[in-house]
Amino acid sequence: MAIGTATTHDASAEKSSIEVREKGDVAHAEDHNNIGAGAEAPMTWKTWLVIFILSSCFGLSFWPVPTTAAMQGKLVVLLGDVTGVSSYWFIPAYTTGSALGFLIAGANSDLFGRRLFLLFGEVLAALGMLVSATAKSPEQLTAGLAIAGFGGGFCQMAMCSIPELMPNRYRHIGICLSDGFIFLIVIVGPVVGRYAIDDGNSWIYIFYGGFVAQVISLVALALLYFPPKHPKGVPWKQAIRGLDYIGTLLVIPGVCLALVGIINTTYMSASDTLVIAPLVVGVVLLILFGLWETFSKTEYPLCPPRIFRSHKGREFTVPFIIA
Repeated sequence: MAIGTATTHDASAEKSSIEVREKGDVAHAEDHNNIGAGAEAPMTWKTWLVIFILSSCFGLSFWPVPTTAAMQGKLVVLLGDVTGVSSYWFIPAYTTGSALGFLIAGANSDLFGRRLFLLFGEVLAALGMLVSATAKSPEQLTAGLAIAGFGGGFCQMAMCSIPELMPNRYRHIGICLSDGFIFLIVIVGPVVGRYAIDDGNSWIYIFYGGFVAQVISLVALALLYFPPKHPKGVPWKQAIRGLDYIGTLLVIPGVCLALVGIINTTYMSASDTLVIAPLVVGVVLLILFGLWETFSKTEYPLCPPRIFRSHKGREFTVPFIIA
């Protein structure tokens, strides 16, 4: 009995000793990483320039939203729809595209690096603005806004890239700088849009201007921004093999169809087939997407369940409640 007690005591002591050593190692590693991050990321003028470019990448992609919102009532008539129904799709096309782009780029940019996704987003955002500027119909404008929104979702990865380039003591400045672009656009955009739509076809320069600015940001980003390719240290072949292809095929049509049903309620009866059918199919696809993300063995899911489970869900819900 004494031998058993002594053995149990020794095992407990050894376990405690291991836990202490592990905690000490983790603390030492965290301290070392913090010191290394501060030492390896000096804030040079080039770093600040890249931060500014990343902020512009994020902010400029949002340009079509406040400007189009101010113009859409008259713009839809200029494009040939006197009923104004087509204008219901303008902003939702952008925001839906942006949400899908962000969902796809968010997880995958951790695997393949931010640079590729940011450049792709800038190209799409510029293309979307060009399509919108040359629009001859409401449908073309809607398509242009959807493309710009999808690219804008990729451009939002700049908000992840900025803190990665800065020591902790400077990160708040980088975040405020990127938010400053958005605030400026939200304030100036509606004023510019209102003046442009009241001056004949001057509205096209809203989108041409956004196109030019986005291209300048794209070129600067391509020349100056070179982050690590694989933040998670995953080889390309392994990352491609583990991508969430089924989740992507479920969430994209699910969100789009659900949106179609919701938007159709603004000018159709709620009992109309064109409201019920896309809404039901979209919701079913989104439910299947949730089940797939929860129970599948996908190596790199688009929406990892741990995001919602962390700290019994509080880590996900509390920021929403506070905001």
